[in-house]
Amino acid sequence: MTAGWGLAARAPGLRVAPILSLVVAVGAGAAIALGHEVVTIALLGAALYSLVFVQSPAVALLAYVATRPAVDGFVLVDAGPVTVGQIWGAGLILLLTVFLVGLQSKSPAGRSVPLPILALVALYAVLAARGDTDIALQFGLKLAMWLVLIVAVERISQTRSGQVMCFRAGYALAAGSAVLIGVLAAFNKFGGAYYESFGQAQGTEQSPQALAFLALFSLSFPLIALLQRWWPFLSLALVVALSIEITISYVRTALLALVALVIVYLFVAIRRGRLTALGLAGSFGVTAYVVQDRLAERFSDLQLLGSGQSSGAGSNRVAIWTAVWDTTTSSVQTLAAGGGAGSSHAASEKAIGHFVDAHNDLLEFFATGGTLLLFAYVAFIVWVIRSVWHVYRDPAQSSRARAVAALSFGVIAAFLAASLSGSISFYAAALAFAVLIGLIRGMARTPGRTCFDPDTTGSPVRGGLVS
Repeated sequence: MTAGWGLAARAPGLRVAPILSLVVAVGAGAAIALGHEVVTIALLGAALYSLVFVQSPAVALLAYVATRPAVDGFVLVDAGPVTVGQIWGAGLILLLTVFLVGLQSKSPAGRSVPLPILALVALYAVLAARGDTDIALQFGLKLAMWLVLIVAVERISQTRSGQVMCFRAGYALAAGSAVLIGVLAAFNKFGGAYYESFGQAQGTEQSPQALAFLALFSLSFPLIALLQRWWPFLSLALVVALSIEITISYVRTALLALVALVIVYLFVAIRRGRLTALGLAGSFGVTAYVVQDRLAERFSDLQLLGSGQSSGAGSNRVAIWTAVWDTTTSSVQTLAAGGGAGSSHAASEKAIGHFVDAHNDLLEFFATGGTLLLFAYVAFIVWVIRSVWHVYRDPAQSSRARAVAALSFGVIAAFLAASLSGSISFYAAALAFAVLIGLIRGMARTPGRTCFDPDTTGSPVRGGLVS
């Protein structure tokens, strides 16, 4: 898979390596002596990563994706005119571009980009550009980032060893998310603390929404590990920790999505005789009981739905949705092609006095690109569901692989729950969802020989480490 990426002329390279190392060492020492420590370290780190990428692009790309939880701790910190999060996102876009353009594949199908992804990215780029440039760039890059990642992971997952690497990357996202959120919770910078000081630290600290969604989608990997009986104690600990952290985030959309995922997982796990399923249900239920007062407070405004003030329900979501719908359907032009990026923000500001997005992917795409972009998004969702359905119904796939596909339906349900009550398509947290969908699509090419199946010698895969 990585043929063509090796270093050319290895022998000459080895002969000049000591000289290059000496030159780099002298240059780095001089730069540090002149007071450029941060820049020097950054450049050396980038150079080292580039060498790793040249030698093994798939490993380097997945390793970069797995660093997202660490970045989320500093995502809003300024680094000159941009933030750390923007630098990381731009780096991922660059890596994906180099990876997909440079990756050599013997199969013509392996070089193509699925039409639903291509259509959604291209239409958003064209239709969103007519509106607010900053919003179009910000939202467009986040959308393209995880959509293109699906393509990259699918290509990596066309082999058993590639599937192992992708699963490890997803598992690392789960572990990193659990650790980061745990640290933030310990310092009272997560969940309830955010809502108590709402508006005071939003410019410098990550909100619980993004972290809760990252935890939600990465949770699927330790759940898969439990289904396969891989690393049972660590996986159960991660499942319990992440479910508790999502609960105490008090992010209503994430909680609703977690319920959808839990229901599907319990169904799949019980059918496969996994008693550890009770761990997830128990941790979620006990935590919800302990913090029931805060949860009741967060959901209290839903009572407005049955009153004459229904527009204020869901933190004014009903008012936002109504305004965005009325604005987009007000003319034939906006109905067909939307009003460009920022249209939903303008409608929300007029309705509730806050410049925010539609808090609903369907309406956000509709407001931005009208029926054209809305249809493209729905087509993408159908494509995702069909991709999982293909593996689930393929008789050549083992029960292990079909169980992973069955759980993936729960992840899709969680994604849709988040999509209908929040603009999840424009969150970097969707990266974990992209890794799972790309892995599933890769598994479709290796029925009976996935990383979840026994190897060719008949020995079981131990923790996904055998490739």
